[in-house]
Amino acid sequence: MFFKTPEDIASLQDHEGKETIDDVGLNVGEINELDSQSQENENLRKDSQNELQPKSTSSSSSLWISNDAGLWPTNLTDEFRSRCVEKGSDYFQNDDGVYESSKRCFKTPNRKLSNRLFHKKMINGETVRRKWIMYSPSVGSIYCFVCKLFAVKGVSAFAHQGFSNWGKAEESTLSHENSIEHRDSMFLFLNRTNLSCRIDKSLIDQFNKESEYWIKVFERIVTVIKFIAERGLSFRGHVEKFGDCRNGNFLGILELISEFDPFLKTHIERYGGKGSGHVSYLSKTIYEEFIEIIGGEVKNKIICEIKNAKYYSLIVDSTPDISHTDQLSVIIRYCISNKVHERFLTFLPIFSHTEYCNSRISRYSWHKHFKLSRPVIRQC
Repeated sequence: MFFKTPEDIASLQDHEGKETIDDVGLNVGEINELDSQSQENENLRKDSQNELQPKSTSSSSSLWISNDAGLWPTNLTDEFRSRCVEKGSDYFQNDDGVYESSKRCFKTPNRKLSNRLFHKKMINGETVRRKWIMYSPSVGSIYCFVCKLFAVKGVSAFAHQGFSNWGKAEESTLSHENSIEHRDSMFLFLNRTNLSCRIDKSLIDQFNKESEYWIKVFERIVTVIKFIAERGLSFRGHVEKFGDCRNGNFLGILELISEFDPFLKTHIERYGGKGSGHVSYLSKTIYEEFIEIIGGEVKNKIICEIKNAKYYSLIVDSTPDISHTDQLSVIIRYCISNKVHERFLTFLPIFSHTEYCNSRISRYSWHKHFKLSRPVIRQC
């Protein structure tokens, strides 16, 4: 009821840029070999292509863009191009020095992509960076960022299937960046990034200004939420009104910060205390949602640490709350880097100390939800 399904965990690890772990469900002492590189690339390509399909074309924020150009859809929409231009070419370069999937077999020893290809030496001896090159870990090839997005005609491998002939890499790269196709695509890209050339310039300026404003508001609100949650303090008070000494820790801390922060003070004076129907992001609804989001991220982090530790124990204990209602606290204990970590996971409702602990907990397949080996259960 609080663990993610295996599909959700795999999707989360793909978004974070981590390798999918297939052997987390093995028993202790067993280690399975990983799948071949080609099979992993094929599965990754299929999953990512499904995720790349936008659920709604009315909002660009619903479109997730992969930083692997080899996983992009064949037919690119204008919305997709706009999102890629916003992220910039650095997001898609993948120039971390790990190019194992780029190895190609020739008569001579195997060759692969080199970091030298991302740099160009000018006639005057100056070295500049080729920001237009994108490396695709899934297919082991490189693409041209601007040609992949805007090239309509042409048969260049940099814009379509990807270039991987490393024996002629320097020669082909230099030829491509001097080609007419590349120059036309670069011209279209520069026009896209130049807001003064767009007919909706005023609308974009207004949107960016509004976005920056609310981002600044969220930064202050999230900082206050983390401060209160880390110390186990209460958020709400007897009243929810600015200027009242009984308004609780959340509103009280915001008032304190506003005395030294003109931006927050102006926001509270403008939006605070207007009641329902007015967007202010200062009510209990927003911080309850943030608490849930942050709690989910913390839970995912704990799950990843447990997978890395492999061995863990499950501790359960009956704890009454302030209303004298018995709850079963679930705690997981594991060791990472010679340090013992003990993490509280959740509360479960308890109806009978004997029946619940001896029957339900013993039958509950925690390791299946975690995709881990069977834990050691200790009842306190």
